[in-house]
Amino acid sequence: MIKVIANADDFGKSHEVNLGILDGFKRGMLQRTTLMVNMPFADEAVQLAKENGFFDKVGLHLNLTEGASLTEGIRHISWLYREGEMTSRIIPYLRKHWMLTRDEHASIREEMKAQFDKYMSYGLALKHVDSHQHVHNEYSICKMLCGVAQEYGFRSMRIARNLMPMDGWKQKIKRVYKAKINRKIRTLFSSTDYFGSYDDYLHYFKDEGSVEIMLHPCLKGDLLYDIVEGCLVSMDDYKL
Repeated sequence: MIKVIANADDFGKSHEVNLGILDGFKRGMLQRTTLMVNMPFADEAVQLAKENGFFDKVGLHLNLTEGASLTEGIRHISWLYREGEMTSRIIPYLRKHWMLTRDEHASIREEMKAQFDKYMSYGLALKHVDSHQHVHNEYSICKMLCGVAQEYGFRSMRIARNLMPMDGWKQKIKRVYKAKINRKIRTLFSSTDYFGSYDDYLHYFKDEGSVEIMLHPCLKGDLLYDIVEGCLVSMDDYKL
């Protein structure tokens, strides 16, 4: 059997994103969404979920790469925090250096826990976690996140993308690395067998099993789009 879970990332990021996710649920295209608790429209997102019957389908979208942090310590990490916001510099930094200092580790963990606390304060109970820009695919973050998620009794976690091409040595190395990340996640949490974008699902999913499809809905006027690598792709033809 094939089980498909369509998850909408970035709930709470903006009003347009919130409306897109709401529309996706109304159309029956989404099975769940994950909330960016540090973003400006998080409260609106939670209210929309309560009013429209998908409050129990909201997980946590851990965010260490965008927007203002909830804690102070992380703001003193110069390579991560710039001009009042967290940045995606964390990803290339970790791929170059691998290790965090004790203070960096403590500050990032403090921010993680603050985001978990805020998620729990809303009364949300899905207890699933994934991350913005896949930052938990970086081994040091994955290890830290697994520990925090266990502390808070979370039951499931998104695996690293494993629906992907295998047409070169770089892709094969990525596959081996991601398999290691996924083994760690699966030993501690429930997860799907496969994960990727809608396009990944169409091109690379061939086996039986469970698959999570990552979507980034956004409503522009009356049109529902998926934000794919910065471009708007109409969701009217998506078969979910």
